[in-house]
Amino acid sequence: FHSPSWLFAAAASLLQCAALISGDAKTLCPSHLMPPEWLPRCRSANLLYSSSQEVDKRLLPEVGNGHLARKVKGPSIFAAGLYNGDAHGSTGQASHRARIPPYNVWVRMDENHKEVWKPGGYGEALDVEQATYLSRTHDPPGAKGVQVDQRWYAPLQEPTMLVHEIELWNRGEEEKKVDMRQWGDKTSWSFN
Repeated sequence: FHSPSWLFAAAASLLQCAALISGDAKTLCPSHLMPPEWLPRCRSANLLYSSSQEVDKRLLPEVGNGHLARKVKGPSIFAAGLYNGDAHGSTGQASHRARIPPYNVWVRMDENHKEVWKPGGYGEALDVEQATYLSRTHDPPGAKGVQVDQRWYAPLQEPTMLVHEIELWNRGEEEKKVDMRQWGDKTSWSFN
């Protein structure tokens, strides 16, 4: 269980209420698209779903636990109370929140690839009860038949950790190779 802070929980509750009031269950929880194991959580308003084509990358949520935080799929991690520079700016730039470079690993996907329904469904979701962001895609280049599940969360019981899990499931019979990459700056302007 990944417990969210009270502010995250309050904001999530408001989003759930707005989503439930403004739409019908078939639109909010499309059973013909989404992973079947997400459907009960969506129908109980604990999970907010979107197909991968509908996700605006600028509006992805932040994942944090009060000590560390980052935007899902974002290029920076920030730590509570970690600042860089002189507080008054008397020796140059004034203090700002220090950016910690993340270690981002991702499964290479074809940018022009349009998801079509496959057994297991697809899409992205914010599980507001578990404080976890979920993503499911299929068929990375050269690995047709592979399902890619990703989860981002900040465990409350481990305040110095942010977690990005990647699970690959080969739904086919033959062995596949999946291209995984690392991206993001290895250094930070905050510590130069």
